[in-house]
Amino acid sequence: MSSYNEKAKQSFLTRLRFFRFYCVVNDLSFTKENFLTFKTENHENLITVYTAQYSQWHRKDRLEDIPKKLSVQDAYEAMEQLIISDETDWYNDYFEQFKDRYPYQIFENQAKADTCEYCKITIDVINQLADKKKIFKKTYQRGYTMEIDRKKPNLEYTTENCVPCCYWCNNAKTDEFNDKEFIPIAIEIRKALENRLEK
Repeated sequence: MSSYNEKAKQSFLTRLRFFRFYCVVNDLSFTKENFLTFKTENHENLITVYTAQYSQWHRKDRLEDIPKKLSVQDAYEAMEQLIISDETDWYNDYFEQFKDRYPYQIFENQAKADTCEYCKITIDVINQLADKKKIFKKTYQRGYTMEIDRKKPNLEYTTENCVPCCYWCNNAKTDEFNDKEFIPIAIEIRKALENRLEK
Protein backbone atom coordinates (compact mmCIF):
# COMPACT_ATOMS: atom_id res chain seq x y z
CA MET A 1 0.00 0.00 0.00
CA SER A 2 1.42 3.36 -1.01
CA SER A 3 1.72 6.07 1.63
CA TYR A 4 -0.07 9.41 1.55
CA ASN A 5 3.16 11.15 0.55
CA GLU A 6 3.68 8.69 -2.30
CA LYS A 7 0.17 9.40 -3.58
CA ALA A 8 0.88 13.13 -3.36
CA LYS A 9 4.05 12.68 -5.42
CA GLN A 10 2.25 10.57 -8.03
CA SER A 11 -0.47 13.20 -8.22
CA PHE A 12 2.11 15.96 -8.64
CA LEU A 13 3.79 14.07 -11.49
CA THR A 14 0.43 13.48 -13.16
CA ARG A 15 -0.34 17.20 -13.15
CA LEU A 16 3.19 18.08 -14.25
CA ARG A 17 3.10 15.69 -17.23
CA PHE A 18 -0.10 17.16 -18.60
CA PHE A 19 0.81 20.74 -17.70
CA ARG A 20 3.98 20.49 -19.83
CA PHE A 21 1.90 19.26 -22.75
CA TYR A 22 -0.71 21.98 -22.14
CA CYS A 23 1.96 24.70 -22.26
CA VAL A 24 3.46 23.34 -25.48
CA VAL A 25 0.22 22.97 -27.45
CA ASN A 26 -1.14 26.34 -26.27
CA ASP A 27 2.11 28.39 -26.31
CA LEU A 28 1.72 29.20 -22.62
CA SER A 29 4.36 30.07 -20.03
CA PHE A 30 5.75 27.14 -18.09
CA THR A 31 5.72 28.79 -14.66
CA LYS A 32 4.97 27.57 -11.16
CA GLU A 33 2.10 30.03 -10.87
CA ASN A 34 0.42 28.62 -13.98
CA PHE A 35 1.13 25.07 -12.81
CA LEU A 36 -0.59 25.68 -9.48
CA THR A 37 -3.77 26.89 -11.17
CA PHE A 38 -3.81 24.03 -13.68
CA LYS A 39 -6.19 21.20 -12.69
CA THR A 40 -6.26 18.00 -14.71
CA GLU A 41 -10.03 17.58 -14.25
CA ASN A 42 -10.54 20.80 -16.25
CA HIS A 43 -8.57 19.49 -19.24
CA GLU A 44 -9.90 16.04 -20.05
CA ASN A 45 -9.91 16.75 -23.83
CA LEU A 46 -6.24 17.67 -23.68
CA ILE A 47 -5.50 14.50 -21.68
CA THR A 48 -7.27 12.46 -24.35
CA VAL A 49 -5.01 13.98 -27.01
CA TYR A 50 -1.96 13.17 -24.87
CA THR A 51 -2.94 9.59 -24.05
CA ALA A 52 -4.65 8.56 -27.31
CA GLN A 53 -2.44 10.45 -29.79
CA TYR A 54 0.84 11.72 -28.33
CA SER A 55 1.56 8.50 -26.41
CA GLN A 56 0.36 6.16 -29.17
CA TRP A 57 1.12 7.61 -32.59
CA HIS A 58 4.36 7.62 -34.59
CA ARG A 59 6.74 10.52 -34.06
CA LYS A 60 6.07 11.99 -37.53
CA ASP A 61 2.26 11.99 -37.10
CA ARG A 62 0.53 15.35 -36.63
CA LEU A 63 -1.51 15.80 -33.47
CA GLU A 64 -5.19 16.63 -33.94
CA ASP A 65 -7.69 18.62 -31.86
CA ILE A 66 -5.13 21.07 -30.47
CA PRO A 67 -4.68 24.82 -31.12
CA LYS A 68 -1.14 24.50 -32.48
CA LYS A 69 -0.06 22.36 -35.45
CA LEU A 70 2.53 19.97 -34.07
CA SER A 71 3.81 16.51 -34.80
CA VAL A 72 4.36 14.06 -31.96
CA GLN A 73 8.11 14.70 -32.38
CA ASP A 74 7.62 18.48 -32.23
CA ALA A 75 5.68 18.18 -29.00
CA TYR A 76 8.23 15.80 -27.51
CA GLU A 77 11.15 18.11 -28.29
CA ALA A 78 9.31 21.18 -26.99
CA MET A 79 8.42 19.47 -23.72
CA GLU A 80 12.03 18.38 -23.24
CA GLN A 81 12.96 22.07 -23.12
CA LEU A 82 10.59 22.81 -20.23
CA ILE A 83 12.86 22.38 -17.23
CA ILE A 84 12.06 23.13 -13.58
CA SER A 85 14.99 24.72 -11.79
CA ASP A 86 13.71 23.65 -8.36
CA GLU A 87 11.21 20.79 -8.51
CA THR A 88 11.11 20.56 -4.71
CA ASP A 89 9.80 24.12 -4.53
CA TRP A 90 7.04 23.33 -7.05
CA TYR A 91 6.18 20.12 -5.23
CA ASN A 92 6.00 21.77 -1.79
CA ASP A 93 3.50 24.34 -3.06
CA TYR A 94 1.55 21.61 -4.84
CA PHE A 95 1.46 19.54 -1.65
CA GLU A 96 -0.26 22.39 0.20
CA GLN A 97 -3.04 22.21 -2.41
CA PHE A 98 -3.06 18.42 -2.31
CA LYS A 99 -3.78 18.37 1.42
CA ASP A 100 -7.00 20.30 0.75
CA ARG A 101 -7.99 18.39 -2.36
CA TYR A 102 -7.35 14.95 -0.83
CA PRO A 103 -7.16 15.27 2.97
CA TYR A 104 -5.13 12.72 4.88
CA GLN A 105 -8.16 11.57 6.90
CA ILE A 106 -10.05 10.63 3.73
CA PHE A 107 -6.99 8.78 2.41
CA GLU A 108 -6.68 6.91 5.70
CA ASN A 109 -10.39 6.00 5.78
CA GLN A 110 -10.21 4.67 2.24
CA ALA A 111 -7.05 2.69 3.01
CA LYS A 112 -8.81 1.12 6.00
CA ALA A 113 -11.99 0.29 4.08
CA ASP A 114 -13.05 -3.34 4.09
CA THR A 115 -14.83 -3.48 0.72
CA CYS A 116 -13.61 -2.88 -2.83
CA GLU A 117 -15.53 -0.11 -4.57
CA TYR A 118 -15.56 -2.01 -7.85
CA CYS A 119 -16.04 -5.73 -7.26
CA LYS A 120 -17.42 -5.44 -3.69
CA ILE A 121 -15.16 -8.22 -2.39
CA THR A 122 -14.45 -7.80 1.32
CA ILE A 123 -11.33 -8.20 3.41
CA ASP A 124 -13.11 -11.06 5.17
CA VAL A 125 -13.47 -13.00 1.90
CA ILE A 126 -9.85 -12.22 0.97
CA ASN A 127 -8.73 -13.63 4.33
CA GLN A 128 -10.84 -16.75 3.77
CA LEU A 129 -9.18 -17.22 0.37
CA ALA A 130 -5.74 -16.81 1.94
CA ASP A 131 -6.53 -19.26 4.77
CA LYS A 132 -7.63 -21.87 2.22
CA LYS A 133 -4.56 -21.23 0.03
CA LYS A 134 -6.77 -20.03 -2.82
CA ILE A 135 -4.98 -16.80 -3.78
CA PHE A 136 -1.70 -16.86 -5.65
CA LYS A 137 -0.30 -13.35 -5.77
CA LYS A 138 3.47 -12.94 -5.67
CA THR A 139 3.64 -9.69 -3.67
CA TYR A 140 3.60 -10.10 0.08
CA GLN A 141 2.88 -6.45 0.89
CA ARG A 142 -0.25 -6.15 -1.24
CA GLY A 143 -3.65 -7.79 -1.16
CA TYR A 144 -4.63 -7.85 2.52
CA THR A 145 -5.80 -4.24 2.63
CA MET A 146 -7.63 -2.05 0.16
CA GLU A 147 -5.56 0.14 -2.11
CA ILE A 148 -6.38 3.61 -3.40
CA ASP A 149 -7.47 3.83 -7.01
CA ARG A 150 -8.23 6.82 -9.20
CA LYS A 151 -11.63 6.39 -10.84
CA LYS A 152 -10.34 8.33 -13.84
CA PRO A 153 -6.73 7.14 -13.92
CA ASN A 154 -5.24 10.14 -15.74
CA LEU A 155 -6.60 12.68 -13.29
CA GLU A 156 -5.04 13.63 -9.97
CA TYR A 157 -5.64 12.06 -6.58
CA THR A 158 -8.56 14.00 -5.13
CA THR A 159 -11.43 13.18 -2.80
CA GLU A 160 -13.83 12.96 -5.76
CA ASN A 161 -11.51 10.80 -7.87
CA CYS A 162 -10.29 8.23 -5.31
CA VAL A 163 -11.90 5.05 -4.02
CA PRO A 164 -10.79 1.97 -2.06
CA CYS A 165 -9.99 -0.90 -4.38
CA CYS A 166 -8.78 -4.46 -3.95
CA TYR A 167 -5.40 -5.58 -5.25
CA TRP A 168 -6.94 -7.65 -8.07
CA CYS A 169 -9.15 -4.88 -9.38
CA ASN A 170 -6.34 -2.34 -9.11
CA ASN A 171 -4.07 -4.55 -11.21
CA ALA A 172 -6.75 -5.34 -13.79
CA LYS A 173 -8.04 -1.78 -14.15
CA THR A 174 -4.53 -0.36 -14.76
CA ASP A 175 -4.60 3.11 -16.32
CA GLU A 176 -6.80 1.97 -19.18
CA PHE A 177 -10.34 1.87 -17.77
CA ASN A 178 -12.38 4.46 -15.94
CA ASP A 179 -14.62 3.39 -13.06
CA LYS A 180 -17.80 2.92 -15.11
CA GLU A 181 -16.08 0.89 -17.83
CA PHE A 182 -14.44 -1.33 -15.25
CA ILE A 183 -17.48 -2.36 -13.17
CA PRO A 184 -18.52 -5.33 -15.42
CA ILE A 185 -14.95 -6.64 -15.32
CA ALA A 186 -14.80 -6.21 -11.54
CA ILE A 187 -17.97 -8.23 -11.03
CA GLU A 188 -16.40 -11.14 -12.90
CA ILE A 189 -13.21 -10.86 -10.83
CA ARG A 190 -15.21 -11.17 -7.61
CA LYS A 191 -17.17 -14.14 -8.98
CA ALA A 192 -13.96 -15.92 -9.98
CA LEU A 193 -12.41 -15.37 -6.54
CA GLU A 194 -15.55 -16.38 -4.66
CA ASN A 195 -15.87 -19.53 -6.82
CA ARG A 196 -12.51 -20.67 -5.45
CA LEU A 197 -14.04 -20.86 -1.98
CA GLU A 198 -16.54 -23.43 -3.25
CA LYS A 199 -13.91 -25.83 -4.60
